[in-house]
Formats: sequence, C-alpha cells, structure tokens
Amino acid sequence: MLHQDQQEHAAKPFFAKLIDLRKEQKHWLAEQARLGREKAHIEALIERFESAIAFMPESADDLQALIKESKQQKEELLTERKSVNRQISSIRVEATQQTANTNYGNTGKGDRRRIRMNKESALRPQESQKEAIERQVRELDQTIDRLEKFE
Repeated sequence: MLHQDQQEHAAKPFFAKLIDLRKEQKHWLAEQARLGREKAHIEALIERFESAIAFMPESADDLQALIKESKQQKEELLTERKSVNRQISSIRVEATQQTANTNYGNTGKGDRRRIRMNKESALRPQESQKEAIERQVRELDQTIDRLEKFE
C-alpha cells in the first residue's frame, strides 16, 4: 500500500505534489514506524526470556552450586571494593597533609588549587572502578535473589 501511494505521488505533476498533503502516505509511514518499534520491543523481550531460560539451573544441585558461586563472586567483589576504598582514603589523606603544609592566605592559594586538582584526577579512576564494582554487586544480588526463589 505504501509503495503504491509513493508511485501515485511520483506520477503527479510538480505543483500537484506540493499541494497534495499525502495524508494516507503519512499515515502508513507512521504505522510502519510504530510497528517497527513494537517489533524491536518484542524481540528484546524474547531475548530476555531466552537468556532467563538459559540461565535456569537443570537440577537442585546445579542451583545450589550456582548460588554458592554467585555468593563467592560477590565476596570477591566486596573485597576488591574495600581495597579501592582504602586507595581512595589514602589519596584523600595525602592531599589533606599536603594542603596542611601549604602557606596560608593568597600565597598558598595556587598550591592548594593544584593539590585539589591532582587529588580529583587521582580519584577519578578509583571512583569509576568503585561504581563498576557496586553495579556488579547489585547485579549479583539480583541474581542471587532470583536463584533463591527457585529453591
């Protein structure tokens, strides 16, 4: 239908094309776009269901092993997060000590600014690593909760 409307529109003279509102063609294009979005949404749901089905353990022993493995991964991530927190803390303490050793007033203003900028640039990788670890921990918590519902 859309193709036919396009052919009919192409066959019209130039001024008729300008005047023609092409309501039917616009309607079909909008409908086509809507159906495309719905198709993409349905395909995403199918993919989520397939991954959930593939994730399901086949036996109670597999379920327990998977829960145990997920909890172990979580503990490893929490240990890694503690290490990152210690690094962050040491960077902050070092910056505080450096700031304490600067001159007061306007004479030390540039030094304090440099120390703060260095501290922020040193913290940026650790903060992003910490956020990634926390995201993984949340995902593992959700996985563990889902697995424990199967018990």
